[in-house]
Amino acid sequence: MNAPVRLRGAGGGGKASGSNDKNSLLANSTARVLFALAEGPIKGVVGGLQGVYIDDTRVENASGEKAFDGVTHYERLGYPTQDPIGAFDGVSTVIAVGAEVKHAYPVTRNLTNDEFTSCVVTIRIPALVKSKDDGLKKTSVSFRIEVMYDGGAWVNPFGADLTISGKCTSAYDKQYSFQLPQNPSGESAPWSVRVTRLTSDSNDDDLQNSTYFASLTGIIDVKMIYPDTALFGLAFDAEDFEQSGVPTVEVIADGLLLQVPSNYDPETRSYSGVWDGTFKTAFSDNPAWFYWTVATNKRFGAGKLVDLSAVDKWALYAIAQICDEMVDDGYGDTEPRFAVNAYITEAQNLYDMMQLIASAFRGMSYWGSGAVTATQDVLSDPVALVTRANVIDGEITYASSSLSARHTVVHVKYKDKKDDYRDTVEVVRDEDAILRYGERVKEVDGFGCTSRAAARRLGQWILLTELFETQTATYQAGLDHAMRRPGEIVSIMDPEISSVDYGGRLGAGSTASSLILDRPVVLEAGKTYTIHVTMPDGTLASREVVNAATAVSTLALATDLDGVPLNAAIWVLASSSIEPKPYRIVAVVEKEPTIFEVTALEVYIPKYALIDDVGSFDLPNYASTDFSPPTNISVREYLYLTSAKTVRSAATVGWTPSADTRIDTYEVQYREQDGDWLPAGTTRFSYLDVLDLDQGAYQFRVRGYSATTTRRSVWLTSTAILLLGADTVPGDVSGFGISVLGDISTLSWSAVTSLNLDHYVIRYSPNTEGVTWGSAAVLLSHVTSTSAQVPTQAGTYLIKAATASDIESANAALIVTTIPGSYRNVVDTFEEAPAWPGEMEDVYAANGALRLGSADTLDDWTTLSEVFSLAYGINGLALSGIYTSAETLDLGDVYTSRLTPAIKAFGENVNNVMSTWATLAEVETLAGTDPSSWSVEMQIRTTNDDPADSPGWSDWVTATVGDVSARAYQMRLRLGSAYRYVTPIVTAATLTVDMPDRIISGNDLSVPIDGLRIDFSPGLKKLTGLSISAQGLETGDYYTITEKDEAGFDILFKDAANTAVARTFDYVATGYGRGAT
Repeated sequence: MNAPVRLRGAGGGGKASGSNDKNSLLANSTARVLFALAEGPIKGVVGGLQGVYIDDTRVENASGEKAFDGVTHYERLGYPTQDPIGAFDGVSTVIAVGAEVKHAYPVTRNLTNDEFTSCVVTIRIPALVKSKDDGLKKTSVSFRIEVMYDGGAWVNPFGADLTISGKCTSAYDKQYSFQLPQNPSGESAPWSVRVTRLTSDSNDDDLQNSTYFASLTGIIDVKMIYPDTALFGLAFDAEDFEQSGVPTVEVIADGLLLQVPSNYDPETRSYSGVWDGTFKTAFSDNPAWFYWTVATNKRFGAGKLVDLSAVDKWALYAIAQICDEMVDDGYGDTEPRFAVNAYITEAQNLYDMMQLIASAFRGMSYWGSGAVTATQDVLSDPVALVTRANVIDGEITYASSSLSARHTVVHVKYKDKKDDYRDTVEVVRDEDAILRYGERVKEVDGFGCTSRAAARRLGQWILLTELFETQTATYQAGLDHAMRRPGEIVSIMDPEISSVDYGGRLGAGSTASSLILDRPVVLEAGKTYTIHVTMPDGTLASREVVNAATAVSTLALATDLDGVPLNAAIWVLASSSIEPKPYRIVAVVEKEPTIFEVTALEVYIPKYALIDDVGSFDLPNYASTDFSPPTNISVREYLYLTSAKTVRSAATVGWTPSADTRIDTYEVQYREQDGDWLPAGTTRFSYLDVLDLDQGAYQFRVRGYSATTTRRSVWLTSTAILLLGADTVPGDVSGFGISVLGDISTLSWSAVTSLNLDHYVIRYSPNTEGVTWGSAAVLLSHVTSTSAQVPTQAGTYLIKAATASDIESANAALIVTTIPGSYRNVVDTFEEAPAWPGEMEDVYAANGALRLGSADTLDDWTTLSEVFSLAYGINGLALSGIYTSAETLDLGDVYTSRLTPAIKAFGENVNNVMSTWATLAEVETLAGTDPSSWSVEMQIRTTNDDPADSPGWSDWVTATVGDVSARAYQMRLRLGSAYRYVTPIVTAATLTVDMPDRIISGNDLSVPIDGLRIDFSPGLKKLTGLSISAQGLETGDYYTITEKDEAGFDILFKDAANTAVARTFDYVATGYGRGAT
């Protein structure tokens, strides 16, 4: 059996905290409860913690996510001999220690009682806090616990050192329990327990982290095994239930191991071969074998009162197979027809108990013929014929049920396994009967019923039985009914009911092929007849009659019987219009010696098919029996002004509400780093503000629950989030650039690290000069990432950072861009390294690399001994310098080109030489410097003029990946440094110019006799191909192409006589570059 077990135990305990609001160390009590789960042995709790419910909430869901922290469970299955659960048994002795543990002075105490098996060390922290200018902050302290038996070596029972982290301003106790090691070759006592402080002692009032060995508790585990009792133990943090009080505990357990046939497989519900009557032990929910186990078990069942041989196992074997037949479950699958999943908590009268169990398979239990027997309401063949000939005085009395006994609606209470076995009511209605009798409601409990379909079948069985099996027949018979039992079906042929006398006894002389009746019967034309007869072994045989239509007393059989019936055997004749009526025996009473009174209830044969037809159920309106947790947790930090007019940091924790409509409230907790979880509050909304947070790494978590119940979802936990604290001004945006690809431009920038940053604002102006923040229009008002895609358009883009209150940064960053295209054809490249032939200002080249030069001149030097380096002089390096390429790239005309700059550089600290090192440990880096201390920027300027003829050049601008329209380009590098001893080292600098592929075409162009000129507008930088498709050519016609270049071509058509003719054609020209129009 599998059933929910509801338990309740003493929870106890609570939490303690210091006076400061944001203390993060809480002294939690652990609640431990031990339950006698059931008589054993059982199979066990299903799925470990997935089968455990606290306050109606499953501790662990199918994905392994937990709804509660720190839950541990223990289980014993209830065998006669089983191990004790040490965590719940024990006699303890507390030894007060109260000694401070210093870094250089470990504290050791002894346990002398040789019966001790485990111990608990209590560490006390009077206060754990570090005082800083901006308030009281968290800190940590580390220590080690060791133990050894007499004459042994020190061992760490935890395998690692221990650390307490967080903040508390009042005493905080932490307990550490472990088993005492045993000496394998002698006495173990006395044991020594040592606590060593690993963190240096604090002599500063601003750092409070003293550690005390508060107490040592020796425990003698009492070995209580609770034989034959299934045990379930649970340990959990009492803090989780501080508000709700003592929680309820439920488990889903596969219950008693039953006695089942040796040829039975409970998993597949199949029986192999012929059963030899022996049993084995296995878990099963088949109610027939639960019946057998209770009837025969001598410890918790009827085994002491009823002899094993007195229980009819063969009848149960037949019932069990009907129970295991698979039927529709209403959800598109199948389930066994009968199963029992119940939890029996009280002793009951044996007769009532056996009847209750039998009800699980639609049966009843009775004592008959010296045996305990169960019967079942199931369709079966008749076992006896009843006529006036074998009824005393030929009298059969009929009675009908009262109208009050005929219900039209049944409320079946069951425990729905699809909803964690919660009580549910299935309403079964017979609409036709309601119209006839009105609503007559019957309420029943489905014993062991955990399926909606099974509840529906039970309700339909009740309605069909009460509405269609309303008649009882009572008669008295002789010894031929001495072996009849309740539950068996008899066929009654009563002329008072059928209007014909088609039953009696056989006369002498019957054979296997013909039967002699005790009186003639009339066979009518157009009807078929079947004779039912009692055979010598008491069984019934049926054969078709082949006589012609007439009055006969000898019936010829279509096929021979397997034997010859006895003289005076009971017979019943059935026709295609009249059949004997089936009745199920409900009682057999011996009224006098050899006289038995039988009461039987009519059988409505169609009901059995109707019972199993449960129809189709809609799926429950919940996807899981567990509460679905919220999703998409997010955390947004913001600033707020306290009543003291100080700026503090807070976080808004948001989430997507659970789709589970049963959830109406959310609980939020937070913790700093790996500290204890602290309550943040509850809300009915999808967000919660957590105020007054210090800088640090935090995690937040949220779960949903129902305010009207105690059920909860598992936690949804955020990743670690770094909160930087209060800040009032967002920083300027840096690194603003643009990447243009076709019709889409991607703006990107470096993330602003200001704490109160909420979003970015981007503005745009089509002008390329004189643009200000105020003169530009808003393009994107709320961008939360560090990039954005915008339509490509020439002009100026500007960006600022903004807070949630729309306070913008002081200065805008801007970028100027031009027209884009598709680019795959490199036409020229600036490539300066390693020669660096260009013009240098405060920079110089050495060893193939470019770097900043000295800020000095020779006039700055007073004496040569004061010069740190001949290269860098007295004042160090120049803070900036410029390298200008000697090359001017001329495309020959104005084209739109893609520019791609590339720089390779690193930083160097010129003071970082070995002669300046004190120790190697003090050197932060052997090569390179912080990239934020130096910079290299490539710049370009352009002209649309001939660069050799006094051109007008644009201003120098930052070179970015993008499109520029110009004829000629010049390039330079700007080197910068934040310190006079740091220089960038540029090893390579290139600027690649490429152009887009272009396709120019014309269709159905008419060429006159004197030919046609095709001009490409604008012209190509390079023509790579030309394809001509002539139309309407006659035999011998041809064409010629002349003057073909990047500007266009001439075409002329001629016939076979070389005479110019007019024709039409299509062309496709391919190349790259787009000249100015």
